[in-house]
Amino acid sequence: MITVKFGAGNSITRDINGYETVEDVLNDQNVQGILGFGDNVDTYIGGVPAPARTALTDGDVITLVTKANTKA
Repeated sequence: MITVKFGAGNSITRDINGYETVEDVLNDQNVQGILGFGDNVDTYIGGVPAPARTALTDGDVITLVTKANTKA
C-alpha cells in the first residue's frame, strides 16, 4: 500500500502493482481526479524530493506540492 497526499487533508491509499514509479502514480487518472492535482506538482517521499523514475515500495507516503510559479 502507498499513500498519496495533496493539500490539507486530501489523501488516498492504494495497493501498488509490482514495479511502480512516482511517474505511474502522477499519470493515474483516478488518483488525479480524486486528489485534484494536475501536471504542475513536485513530489516528495519522506520529505526528500522524488524524481519521476523513483521506484515505490510498500508503505511509501508520496506528498505532492504545487510548484511555485516563476517568471521568465
